[in-house]
Amino acid sequence: MVDAIVNPANELLEHVGGAALAIWNAGGEDIIKESADYINKNGKLPTGRATVTSSGNLKLKGVIHAVGPRYNEGALDHQIEEIQMK
Repeated sequence: MVDAIVNPANELLEHVGGAALAIWNAGGEDIIKESADYINKNGKLPTGRATVTSSGNLKLKGVIHAVGPRYNEGALDHQIEEIQMK
């Protein structure tokens, strides 16, 4: 059994697609409520940062919501994204 899973989150902790949506569907409304509460209290979660919510209906201790950089596929290099990941 695992203790937690990682959600590749966006800065607003919106569970609108991909893994985030699958986690919401499996975990239920508690995850959405806790995510919204975090944003309402703290504002956007910056790139490179993470927060934890309960796991709702999932048999885990929690869900780690980590915000990674958004890659600009048209860029010649990805120095900004690399700095953000550090």
